[in-house]
Amino acid sequence: MTVLGGKKETKLKVKKKESIFIRGNQRIENIFKDHRKKEFVIIFSLLFTLIIYLFSLTTFGKELEDKTIDLRFRSFPIPEKADSSIVLISIDDNSLNYFSENGISWPWPRDFYGEIVNYLTAAEAKLVLFDLLFFEKDIERDETDSEYTDNVFAKSLQNAGNVILSAKLTHDQNNIPELSKFYLNIEKNQNFPKFTSGKFPIKEFLNSTCDLGIINIVPDHDGVIRQIPIIYDINDKYLTASALSAYLNIKNTNKVSLKSGEIQINELKIPLTKNNEYFINFYAEGGTKSPFEYYTFSSVMQSALAEKFGSEATLAKNIFKDKIIIIGATGSGIEDFIKTPFANPFPGMEMWATIISNFLNEDFVKKVNLLNFFIIFILNLLTFILFNRFSHNKGLILAFIPILFYTAFVFIFWNYYRILFSLTLPIISFVLVFAFTSLMSFWAEDKAKKEIQKVFTRYLHPDVIKNLLDDPNSIELGGKEIQATVLFTDIADFTTFSENKRAPELIKSLNQYFETLTGFVLKNNGLLDKYTGDGIMAIFGAPLTSKDHAKLACKMAIEHRNFISRIILENPTLSIVDNFHNNTRIGINSGLIVAGNLGSYLRMDYTAIGDDVNLAARLEGVNKIYKTKIIISEATYQMVKDDFICRELDLLKVKGKNEPTNIFELLSENNSENRNEFNWVDDFNTAIGFYRDGNWQKALNLFSQIPVSDYCMKLFIERCEKLLAEKPDNWNPVITLTSK
Repeated sequence: MTVLGGKKETKLKVKKKESIFIRGNQRIENIFKDHRKKEFVIIFSLLFTLIIYLFSLTTFGKELEDKTIDLRFRSFPIPEKADSSIVLISIDDNSLNYFSENGISWPWPRDFYGEIVNYLTAAEAKLVLFDLLFFEKDIERDETDSEYTDNVFAKSLQNAGNVILSAKLTHDQNNIPELSKFYLNIEKNQNFPKFTSGKFPIKEFLNSTCDLGIINIVPDHDGVIRQIPIIYDINDKYLTASALSAYLNIKNTNKVSLKSGEIQINELKIPLTKNNEYFINFYAEGGTKSPFEYYTFSSVMQSALAEKFGSEATLAKNIFKDKIIIIGATGSGIEDFIKTPFANPFPGMEMWATIISNFLNEDFVKKVNLLNFFIIFILNLLTFILFNRFSHNKGLILAFIPILFYTAFVFIFWNYYRILFSLTLPIISFVLVFAFTSLMSFWAEDKAKKEIQKVFTRYLHPDVIKNLLDDPNSIELGGKEIQATVLFTDIADFTTFSENKRAPELIKSLNQYFETLTGFVLKNNGLLDKYTGDGIMAIFGAPLTSKDHAKLACKMAIEHRNFISRIILENPTLSIVDNFHNNTRIGINSGLIVAGNLGSYLRMDYTAIGDDVNLAARLEGVNKIYKTKIIISEATYQMVKDDFICRELDLLKVKGKNEPTNIFELLSENNSENRNEFNWVDDFNTAIGFYRDGNWQKALNLFSQIPVSDYCMKLFIERCEKLLAEKPDNWNPVITLTSK
């Protein structure tokens, strides 16, 4: 690999692909030598798994996991799985307004419900469930008698034989009615919610209903309903929740057995949580976006009355045939909404519909608690191995991969199988392992940083060292591709200046020269890469990236040129050092370079390589052709053309490059004073355009009118005159250099 610098070339051969940071890594390895044993990895993986288990028992741990479960419900709804045999009749605002306009206010007479039950019975509905409480007798009205309306409803219940009424259990000391026909025949001393009394349907309704459904629900700690009891203990007797009562009646069975973590009904096994509750598998949002079919109470009532009196019904009776009907309230003031994983209000009766559908289709959420902790242990083990095997940053990146795969695995199994793997616990465990390994390696990395300072301070720029201290693992052979600007300098006629000079005097003068030149580089945030005999190589935009790298390089070159201009004005008699500055030629190019630490275990330098580096070196030498001081490439010009005044020169194909590059002479910063001084540049650039287009006479005329007489101007005037004389057939404005 060749790095060019002015007249001289220095070849840097990479002989051995070892990093100086190996020594720092050896320090780290000594610290972790015992901890990296298999026993250490396994023991600490188990320890962190135990910590995570204890955390999962806390309220905060449960809340975190619950929020991810809610996210899963919202992200992956399954409305298509809701059982179409379940139909909801809603006492909504339309129904309340309809009857209110007809002089019937809420609460409605009980014979209304009797009419609905009679209609649904005639329609051959499979089951009717009221998500309403009838624990008091009907109120007296002017137009109706409460005893009559209650008897009408009770008679319709008796005739139907498939209506379930609701009850709400309490902890009062009130006497409870005779409920023996509703009790579930299971073993006593089961761990179910205990109650002493309740609000039960009045005696007439209890005697007529086919079953009783308990509607007590207790939300989770955050107010969200995710799981509910489906069996309740009232004075050591057991009643069932509305959904379970409905399922038992649909299947016409009373054979229920309890096993560890489940309820078995014939072949159906309903999973229970550790609190003996049922975890609801919600299908989708409720209400207006419900997957279940909704009908308003008023429309059903109109159809019932039309059917009764021989009129045309608005609803076809057969839509309720073999359906499971749930009647509940959603109207303002009487609504029964609950908070679920979905954001919108969720009608309570739709929750019972969801659970019944779960039972009918065995759509259960499957919890895998033990498997969760085995997975956490495996992930902990893998994370420890990755952090111990690789550098900490690389280990962190690699450890994210199994976490991402696991997260995808969790969502896939939830979406397709409703298997509930823990999402938060593995991630929290990963954070704990990362924090632990970070603490363990902290002082070792501190030792490695001190080693870096000791080795590199001698020959690297302080900014480079700071960069390496921020990321010690970046010290490795090779480098990375970055956009930067490279600047090369050289002293014209250095051999002439050095003649008849003693070596100590010459070295002293060069050191003074380099000290000043280096100061301009550092002032403009450049990196002094190396000294190349009587020149330097500087990089702008590395190792610390900068969007203004081209501008900074050009600013450094102009500041240096202005510096020597001031010296000449103040003292026309120049010293050797002043002559060095006055004869400094600069080449600048911007582009993609490979910058990094190159070398071997014994010696390493931070430098840059690549075609764009070589082009910068070539451009420094091109100054000889045009007797200029600063030449920049097209790439650099495009980045600084608004900030600096530049004179366009030639399309140049340098040795080793197939494509020509447009080159420019950098003249000054672009301000009002300089624009006046260099107001001829636009005409020069226009003349260059004529010259390249083959309009040599126009170019010659314009060049001749420009009030500047320097070598470049004379060069192009001579070219135009020669071309006009020779009139070549195949004109090509590209200049090809055959030497470096």
